[in-house]
Amino acid sequence: MRSVITAVRTFFQRLHATARWGGRFLADPRGVLEEFRIRRRRHKLVMVYAKEARVRHGLGPGVSPILYAYDRLCREGLTTPTEDGLEWHWPETTTAGERYDE
Repeated sequence: MRSVITAVRTFFQRLHATARWGGRFLADPRGVLEEFRIRRRRHKLVMVYAKEARVRHGLGPGVSPILYAYDRLCREGLTTPTEDGLEWHWPETTTAGERYDE
């Protein structure tokens, strides 16, 4: 039977080698969690605009509300379309992780 230390060490080695986040999480857990938090806030904002499209404009389920949401984000200056996708301008963060928008 393996000791607890060996089991924990093996777990972290496997996490580092095969996990989606790979070694990034072990090297910088705060940075990865901050990135996840920002991605979640942006997703929630897109979903709110998509819900507005469904309620106010009667758009049905599918891609139309999402396209409306992205168009609205671009018009309000929160994103800029690029060749690689969208460049987000919200939320702005400082190097210390403090948010300007709250």
